[in-house]
Amino acid sequence: MKKILFLLLLIPFFVFTGCGFSKGPCDVFDTNVEITYKNTEGLDLLNLSTPNHFSADSMHLYNVVNGVKNEVYNGHYDNPRNFVIELNNGTHIYYLAVSLEADTTLLQLNGHITDTITCDFSAGCNKIVNKVWYNGKLEWDNMSEPRAFTIIK
Repeated sequence: MKKILFLLLLIPFFVFTGCGFSKGPCDVFDTNVEITYKNTEGLDLLNLSTPNHFSADSMHLYNVVNGVKNEVYNGHYDNPRNFVIELNNGTHIYYLAVSLEADTTLLQLNGHITDTITCDFSAGCNKIVNKVWYNGKLEWDNMSEPRAFTIIK
């Protein structure tokens, strides 16, 4: 009986102390951006069947920190180059999902086209993207909508 009483008192202790605020590293990293690319005819430029499409094999992502450009490669990540091309099953249109790590990111779409993604992160410990500019044009700044936009090439 004493053991059961002891356990009943011990369980709430662990439940309530385990749910406290983190005093360690940041908890939230919300830095993904979804970009759809279309040509002037409205065709999906990430679809392999579209002429002059963009291929993941020819893309490179670079973080620019203190004016120094470094190619992104995190070998222990599921997507080590911080991007992946995925199909939106609802619209049947491909999009490029990019995880941003720096205020300025260069996205090399192929050997001839390199675009600049600039973002504003929230202040504080957690890293959340508040605004996104693509080649200097504000493309997203509404926290109540998905962080997604379309670029015409």
